[in-house]
Amino acid sequence: MKYPAAIPVRAVLAAALAAALFPFAASLRAQDAGLVAVLKQQSFWQEQSVAPALRIDAPPLGFWSIVEPAAPGSILGATVELPGGSSRTLLFETDGDQFRFEETFGSLAALNAAYPNGNYIVRMTTQNDGLQALTVTLTGDAWPSAPRVSNLAAFQGFNAAQSFTLRWDAFVGGTVNDLILVNIYDAQSGQEFSTPGPGEPGSLT
Repeated sequence: MKYPAAIPVRAVLAAALAAALFPFAASLRAQDAGLVAVLKQQSFWQEQSVAPALRIDAPPLGFWSIVEPAAPGSILGATVELPGGSSRTLLFETDGDQFRFEETFGSLAALNAAYPNGNYIVRMTTQNDGLQALTVTLTGDAWPSAPRVSNLAAFQGFNAAQSFTLRWDAFVGGTVNDLILVNIYDAQSGQEFSTPGPGEPGSLT
């Protein structure tokens, strides 16, 4: 993405904005699997209009492996094999209707030591396709620039009954092959707004 993007939203955002990056995500689709992904992430806090910084209330970096069923019950189980040969089991999470494994880290060095670049093999037990194995490759360490909302102060005080255009700075080096996700949560009721995910109509690039 070369220029700032804007989307209309109706939501209330807390004073601190947390954003997660998925810079190394790769996905494949099969009959029973709606999405297969392996990714690393960095999480940032932004207060007012200052530059975002890595969050300090929780480990700011993490590794994720995700399998989303194409239909309820189409995936029965999943694991991910790391480049060194060890494996992790993905557990079904009802909050996102997906199988997921995640582990967080306090530093980039620790994350890369535990989950280095290379081939990750996601193995799935499926309802219609039997045992399936998909290889997802993580390469390079070209993290995108930290996300920064350019009108955060106005967003914190807008009327939730009216439309609001949320704006953010362009991501340096971003392309149409990248994905931008915007999730807005209410501190009490949970998620209030989310933009479409990878491969879905209307997803942001």
